[in-house]
Amino acid sequence: MLDGTLAVEGRTTNVGISSRPANAFSSYLGTVINNQFGSTDIIIGMIFASATASGNTIIATGVDRSASNYANPSRGFNVEPIVSGTMTLTLSAARVGAAVSGSINFTTTARSLTATFSGTVLSIN
Repeated sequence: MLDGTLAVEGRTTNVGISSRPANAFSSYLGTVINNQFGSTDIIIGMIFASATASGNTIIATGVDRSASNYANPSRGFNVEPIVSGTMTLTLSAARVGAAVSGSINFTTTARSLTATFSGTVLSIN
């Protein structure tokens, strides 16, 4: 589990990024979701279907289009479905407390965006 801030369109919010192995009930491997419920900065929820790791870098792809959404309340509360995306994260070390940075490039039904993530490792499964 990672905890940190996600910045996009000049706004930031606290998010959690988690992963788990696929199982018989779900093939989804990673999620990005707001930790600040009721946040009026940005609202994001993304589910990824696949992930690869090389060294300290993790790349997640395959957005679940039916469950991934984005909204920037400064433009109104119009929820935009996320139709594609790639998340690239680099851990400074594979240990609790290590720094993590990365980006999420994603496309909604209305626009293409790049978000930056900066945070720490809270737990390792």
